[in-house]
Amino acid sequence: MAPVLAMLVLGAIALLGLWLGRDWLRRGREGQGRGRNAMVLGAHILLGLAGFETLIVLMHGLEDGAARNGGQVALGLMALALALGLGGPLLAKEHPGTRGPMLVGHAGVGVAGILLGIAWAAGL
Repeated sequence: MAPVLAMLVLGAIALLGLWLGRDWLRRGREGQGRGRNAMVLGAHILLGLAGFETLIVLMHGLEDGAARNGGQVALGLMALALALGLGGPLLAKEHPGTRGPMLVGHAGVGVAGILLGIAWAAGL
């Protein structure tokens, strides 16, 4: 049951991220209409943290080192995506030109971590 929950949470993170990315590309980089997506952004952040924690809980129950390796890589990628996603807006206040590259890095690393996490959880 826990691997299925992990796959559902990771899938929800990806869907909310796609929604936010589509809206960001549609509205432009100026951040117009930010308030409209505040709830979606909050859910994306909370589900991202929940997905990270779910993978940690799944890994905690495993004794086989080989079975843990895929989960460790997925966790590392998700940790980097969390750092880029949460740190990007903070860095963009002082250096506005970094917002786009940080968002692209967050999306790319996040997609890789989510796909690897889903594939790893499906194999449990």
